[in-house]
Amino acid sequence: MAELMPGRKRVTPSAIAADVLVLVWFVFSLFPILWMVLLALKTSAEQTSTYFVFTPTLENFGTVVSQRGTDLTSVDFTRALLNSILNCGGAVIVSLVVGIPAAYAAGRWKYRGSEDLMFQMLSFRFAPELMVIVRCS
Repeated sequence: MAELMPGRKRVTPSAIAADVLVLVWFVFSLFPILWMVLLALKTSAEQTSTYFVFTPTLENFGTVVSQRGTDLTSVDFTRALLNSILNCGGAVIVSLVVGIPAAYAAGRWKYRGSEDLMFQMLSFRFAPELMVIVRCS
């Protein structure tokens, strides 16, 4: 076989298959977001249909932002948005105040089994909890 130039990869069927699988998984993962956008652009009458062909409208966004106060959106949008921002900001601050010292202590304090415990804690971040539970049982 000929030697490859630096930075070049050999194209193999397994590499192509892996790339296609990653692409399929990416599209599958983003489908719920696409579905929410499609529902937001449909009228109230079209929202129960599963057809992808429809006439897009921004009426739903106008109802929320303009605060016309229909039965469906009788809440104050700006106040609800501010409450959400404050709740998220508070949760982030509390997480950082608790998490940073805990991560520092976990990284510095070595004891028997500390590597296994840290790997287990990281695996819960990388994999969904149910998958870890099913795999371990």
